[in-house]
Amino acid sequence: MAARRPSIFISATSADLRTSRALIRDALLTIGCVPVEQTSFPPDGSKVCEMLRARIEACDALIHVVGLSYGFEPVGRDSSEARRSYTQLEYELARELSKPVYVFVCAEGFAYDEHPPVEHEELQRAHRTRVTSGDEIFEEVESPQALAARVHALQARVDKLAEELRRARSWLGRGVVVGLVVLALLGGGLWWVTRQTGKTAARLAEVETELDQQRRYIRRVADVYTEQKTQLAELKLTDAELFDRALGVAAEREGIALAELRSGVNLFVAAVHADPKAGFLDRALADFAEQDFSGAAENAGHAADLARKKRLAAEARVRRATDDARRAREREREARTLQGRSLLAAGRAGEAVAALSQALEVSPRADMPEKWAALTVLLGDALNGWAKVAVGDAITQHRVGAIAAYRRAIEVYSRAAFPKEWAMTQHNLANALRAQAEASEDRMRARLLGEAVAACRLALEVRTREAFPQDWAWTQNNLANALSAQARASEGGTRARLLGEAVAALRLALEVRTREALPQGWAWTQNNLAFALHTQAAGAVTEQRLLLLKEAVVAMRSALQVWTARASPGRHAPRVKWIKSVERKIRKLESR
Repeated sequence: MAARRPSIFISATSADLRTSRALIRDALLTIGCVPVEQTSFPPDGSKVCEMLRARIEACDALIHVVGLSYGFEPVGRDSSEARRSYTQLEYELARELSKPVYVFVCAEGFAYDEHPPVEHEELQRAHRTRVTSGDEIFEEVESPQALAARVHALQARVDKLAEELRRARSWLGRGVVVGLVVLALLGGGLWWVTRQTGKTAARLAEVETELDQQRRYIRRVADVYTEQKTQLAELKLTDAELFDRALGVAAEREGIALAELRSGVNLFVAAVHADPKAGFLDRALADFAEQDFSGAAENAGHAADLARKKRLAAEARVRRATDDARRAREREREARTLQGRSLLAAGRAGEAVAALSQALEVSPRADMPEKWAALTVLLGDALNGWAKVAVGDAITQHRVGAIAAYRRAIEVYSRAAFPKEWAMTQHNLANALRAQAEASEDRMRARLLGEAVAACRLALEVRTREAFPQDWAWTQNNLANALSAQARASEGGTRARLLGEAVAALRLALEVRTREALPQGWAWTQNNLAFALHTQAAGAVTEQRLLLLKEAVVAMRSALQVWTARASPGRHAPRVKWIKSVERKIRKLESR
């Protein structure tokens, strides 16, 4: 008998989640399920609920994705009915039908498909709140790819569901035969047979529940009987009398009538005798119910031996599966990491973030802290890169995510255990803090710039000139940028001091970042020095100002010597224009 594949209903709005629905459909097919969707609805709204109920009732579970769009709703709704979109109706019907519901809530920044402006936003927010604030379990997903990954992760639950369906179909066939035999053996068995033969595949779990209940009755009788065998030994009761007492006490403890317990026990015994494929444990229970205690012991021993054999084989399979899963996890992490690095190198930072997030899903911090920290830093780099090409509020969102990633990584990359990685992460954190400061208001900008300067100085405690000269020069350059930004937000003596420290840091960087060794790095540092000197000149006296402006021009011309040698001069036209502007200031000062 071929096992039926579980059917899963996909409940998600079409306008904004088309890509996500397709990914879910593909993922369900991959894990052996039949995806079911409802993409069209009859014009008569009164028939929608009936139609959806029939489709969902025929399914084994439902996946419900909660986004921002309300979606379409039935027309002709009765004014007394609560407003629900088709997608919300699907969720409510699945719960009403007691179907397993897997809920995924789209997180902030989820990549929706292009769609018309959201209507009835308040109704969707209310649904979102209802779903996330109740007792239902839900998972928040960051992207369509993460959603697909979570659907793939349902494999274990799907396998269990498929096994339950297989067992249910097996019990259907066996239940009919056993029921007919019981009818022949027991005059009162017609009700039980009717129950068995009248079951549908969708409700066969109740059959198993009845059998389990009957097993529990017999186990309860066995417990009571062995208890009383010792406690009532002085009463000199026969085994039959003692067993009758045990039946009465067991019925009392179960909270049912003695006649009902006897009927259940008798039905079970008859069913076991009628079933040549009955297991050893069921035979043992039946033997005990018939007071054949030696037979019960023998069959229970066989059941235990068989269970031990299966347990040992299963544990061996688990060990093999665990090893296979570990190796697959390592390959997945390695591949996702390489995918993320490659996407980042290709300038596709948003996709890199999705790939690296999936790599982190298979890199638990507790199990592999060092690899987790390295991936978290890389995720911060990708988020930082994404912020550079984003627009609007997404810039801040990605930048804040990068800062949070670097801070999390430092929890593992401590200075004592991983000094080089710690310094590198401090360096990257400083860059993200400075970039975020540029987009923040005054008070927040000052705080972020202060943190950026502090992070650079911490990095320099490890990135010394003697140990890591190139890294030291790089961090000196970034320290100067943070100090210059601090100076622009300051006044008076503080401004002059910060500019002086920025210029000094850049001059130190140029001692290592030479044109011969690192021409591009040298050019960028010269560029930064030019702007810092120009800003410093604004607050200096005439003679000092003239000297600083001339040095600024020299620094910028030095940078252009490298850049224009490798690219068309027009690309750097703004810097050429800047030089001419500064030279005019110089001539004006010299003419005084």
